[in-house]
Amino acid sequence: KVKGEECGAACMTLYFLKSTLGAWFLGCAVGMLFYLWIFLASDKLSKRSSLIQILLTICCAYWSYLLADGVLDMSGVLSSVAAGVVLAHLMWPFVVERRAMLEFWHVIETIGTTLVFFIAGLLSGQVIRKHTIYDYLWVLAAYAALMLIRFLML
Repeated sequence: KVKGEECGAACMTLYFLKSTLGAWFLGCAVGMLFYLWIFLASDKLSKRSSLIQILLTICCAYWSYLLADGVLDMSGVLSSVAAGVVLAHLMWPFVVERRAMLEFWHVIETIGTTLVFFIAGLLSGQVIRKHTIYDYLWVLAAYAALMLIRFLML
């Protein structure tokens, strides 16, 4: 079944190809469009170029996902990955402040990773309801051991 409807092998194959290859090519097209836009905003004499370029990379990720997943019923994640690959391959010679771009996306990466593990912890906490004081002590001991190992590695 595809979307609750009976579907044969040909229908499922077309749906699979649309969801994967279609999303990949859509992401590449969106990535190329935003690459051209970043190129046009590469005025090294303007103070605003760096901010504009960073905002364009955010918009590229958002729009590739939105178009694929929300409008065309394709894989939004795959589309965003394809757009990111295109930008990562082509845009760097035209980025006005490379360090600012890298630092910004490093912060976004850290926030995203933190949210994923925080939500995973919340979900795990809902599954395991009964904790004793010894469980919390083991968590603190493991944390202290990891911090000690990290300190010794410096």
